[in-house]
Amino acid sequence: MSGKTAVGPGPGRAGMLLAALLLGASVRARAQVDFDSRSGTAGVGHPSAASGLPPLAVAGRAPAAAPALRAELLQEKDAALAKALELIAGAGTSIRFETFDISGEKYGWPVARALLAKAREGVRVQVLLDTVSQTRSGPLKDIFNPGNRNNEIPDFLRRQFAELNRGADPQRPRLEVLDYNDKVEANQSQENPFAKAADHAKALVVDSRRVLAGGTNFDDDPTHDLNVAIDDPGVAGCVEELFNEQWLLAGGRLLPAGGPCSARGPVRVLAVGGGRQEVKPVILDHFQTARRIDIEMYVFGDLDLVEGLRRAKARGAQVRMILNHGDCDHDPTNGDMARLLHAAGVEVREYERIPGGYMHTKLGLFDGKTMMLGSTNWVHGELTYIHDYEFEIADPALAARAAAVFEDDWKNHSRPYDFLRFP
Repeated sequence: MSGKTAVGPGPGRAGMLLAALLLGASVRARAQVDFDSRSGTAGVGHPSAASGLPPLAVAGRAPAAAPALRAELLQEKDAALAKALELIAGAGTSIRFETFDISGEKYGWPVARALLAKAREGVRVQVLLDTVSQTRSGPLKDIFNPGNRNNEIPDFLRRQFAELNRGADPQRPRLEVLDYNDKVEANQSQENPFAKAADHAKALVVDSRRVLAGGTNFDDDPTHDLNVAIDDPGVAGCVEELFNEQWLLAGGRLLPAGGPCSARGPVRVLAVGGGRQEVKPVILDHFQTARRIDIEMYVFGDLDLVEGLRRAKARGAQVRMILNHGDCDHDPTNGDMARLLHAAGVEVREYERIPGGYMHTKLGLFDGKTMMLGSTNWVHGELTYIHDYEFEIADPALAARAAAVFEDDWKNHSRPYDFLRFP
């Protein structure tokens, strides 16, 4: 989640507080076929291998080996903004944009204006927005939306939606703006009155081919973040498939399919929300087999994952973790989990202070060869019913670049977790 300034002086604690309240239910995974880049067979540990589902065949012949991954790791919000504007500017037919938060003059408005410009050119633009970040009343407003600052751009886009489509073909509007349907989640805990589903996903898909995804909200909060840009129609098809599900649940009309979900080679697209709970089983699989596990996480709060790391450490794996413990969005959950992990012998560090901001990265690295990156904080609510995307990428070159970021953060931008500073 994204942190927002609290009412009154001093830094606030936004996404962290809600994340600590989020509760979920049973695990249900979706089988999606990917391929080993060398053999063209179902990847080890993939649901298709475990469940006996057959790999996808192509016209009655064995699937061909996947081409080299066309992907780029983007560090920090400025790089994500530059890539988003580049992709939007190059759009020729369609744009799908989904985010938890879009606000602020530096990052939010440039994206909003670029989306509107392409819609005016005739590109079909769909925008799916979270509702928690736009809360206008109640206890969550002071956490996520002080002064209604997160309503400015969504309200602007809705007005443009109405004006731009006036007199246009109702079956093919150029700009559509919908709010995530947070009422469809049946997995919410009834024990917690604050438990609320949210669209925490951050993704941009252009022309059913180019994807930008990760942890970055286009808001003006100072953060340390990572994203990935992938140029692959099969990966884009997987993200569009998931986007279309949420679009229909939000009341939108069925969108034309840009292409099949056929993520090949090193990429697997996973999701949480809408009944999907695909991320946690994959993480636990890696915990069982990896010899080296490095995690950099904004919020970490799931006892099954703690136990998985404890067992990994007990069998001799090297386990390191960097958690957010900044001036803003310092979550007690991170401190509690850090204590448990520290007791199990796991090295836990806290990211350096970012004035008025926070470390917002969501990265897992396994044996330096496979990475997991997306919008998913590894906290119980976001592993059970909060809508998120996660990308498992078994590409050594891309994983090496992510590992270099982690090593730099470990050595130069973090320190041993301060258990005496609470929260």
